[in-house]
Amino acid sequence: ASLRAGVLFGSAFLLFDAADAIPLYEASLAAFRDSGDRRGVAACLGSLGNVAIKLGDVGRAQGPLEESLWLCRDLGDTSGAAFALRQLDV
Repeated sequence: ASLRAGVLFGSAFLLFDAADAIPLYEASLAAFRDSGDRRGVAACLGSLGNVAIKLGDVGRAQGPLEESLWLCRDLGDTSGAAFALRQLDV
């Protein structure tokens, strides 16, 4: 599941169309959750929030970014937490 999640995440990251990336990030998120990969979950949530912002949907971005921030703080991932804070404009 973790390899599948990584492939989906990488594929979404490489897409130029943000809207097309959402289903891949969502599938990747589900696979990371299933495998228990909390770092992968945090990265996917941050990316989903970022994509929502790029599409102009700040409201949709807030939930994933807040969860990503919480996970990053819990994991000691300061760069991931900084990214989430920057995207949340805090």
